[in-house]
Amino acid sequence: MRTIVLRAGDFFGGTGSGSWFDLIVVAKMEKGVYTAPGPADLVHEWAYLPDFAVGFIGLAKNLDKTGFYEAINFPGHAVTDLDMKAAAERALGRKLKLSFMPW
Repeated sequence: MRTIVLRAGDFFGGTGSGSWFDLIVVAKMEKGVYTAPGPADLVHEWAYLPDFAVGFIGLAKNLDKTGFYEAINFPGHAVTDLDMKAAAERALGRKLKLSFMPW
């Protein structure tokens, strides 16, 4: 059986809900709070879900160029929660309070 593993970081974006990003990171954003799941200055890998889906499609269209087994890392976004918070603030046009997930 041909096997292709497409690995990615945590997901964000798209029309669905229920991801780590939706449930923790931006859950309180309308109240002005960005919740970091870990140390805010630590780089974390994120994958924009619509781009990840395009990656799957691209792989499916190019099966003749892959081997029997492939493990591929999806090039997502390696950013800190401080970077993500700043991007959210720019998009919203206002500052957000930084909060942390209680582990």
